[in-house]
Amino acid sequence: MTNLDAKLRTEKGSAECGRLRQTGRIPAVVYGGQGGSVDVSLCAKQISLAVSKGLANFELQGELNEKVTLKAVQYDPFGTRVLHVDLLRA
Repeated sequence: MTNLDAKLRTEKGSAECGRLRQTGRIPAVVYGGQGGSVDVSLCAKQISLAVSKGLANFELQGELNEKVTLKAVQYDPFGTRVLHVDLLRA
């Protein structure tokens, strides 16, 4: 199981997500299981490398400690850069 650095985020909207991506982080949402959905940000390099290797199970560490499964990945129009990730609680 791969560890990912997760930070909680309170900002919403496309402009805020764009600013987040410029800092090297990717917006993501964690949902399912116990509790409601939680907005987080992940290190862009970590998640891009994990997705390119075909990994699907992760352990979030940092401000949110959860075991999650990759549910969906949104790419840029050219399919080269990860823009957003949906994670399902395991």
